[in-house]
Amino acid sequence: MRVRKSFNRDVDAMIEIWNEIVEGEDAFPEKEVLDAARGDEFFAEQTYCGIAVDWGGNVHGMYIFHPDKKEGDEKTALAYLAVKKLSREQKTGNDLFTDLIKVTKEKGFNTLRFDAAPGITDSARHLLEKLGFENLGIIKDGFEKRDGGFCDIERFSLNLTD
Repeated sequence: MRVRKSFNRDVDAMIEIWNEIVEGEDAFPEKEVLDAARGDEFFAEQTYCGIAVDWGGNVHGMYIFHPDKKEGDEKTALAYLAVKKLSREQKTGNDLFTDLIKVTKEKGFNTLRFDAAPGITDSARHLLEKLGFENLGIIKDGFEKRDGGFCDIERFSLNLTD
């Protein structure tokens, strides 16, 4: 598995992964799935999109990040990361997070923030801590589900200036 910058040809696979997560309500705060037109627009709006591909070119996971506009901090990157369900437990998440950290530093961000909601596993939490992320705690009812209900999220942060 290798991680690289995404290209236009990868958008369909990225939409598929994104929608799998949105429909499963286990990671992203989005409520609507992406179609081809909205997917093109959405991924083009990001500061950077990285993908994990096997040697056959099949996309197994992805990450995106952009400045954290909600907090008004242009030096804090807010990241989303997803791995296809069938590709989990293959170190894909580790590879994606490692590249994400490297690229956000290269892009000049001071902090990388990742909000894990609501289906974070113990192995994902362990990986974040191993990579140096600080668990900032739980935000009660910080994740609105597609059905209008709420659940907790965990916020993680990594200082990139060390």
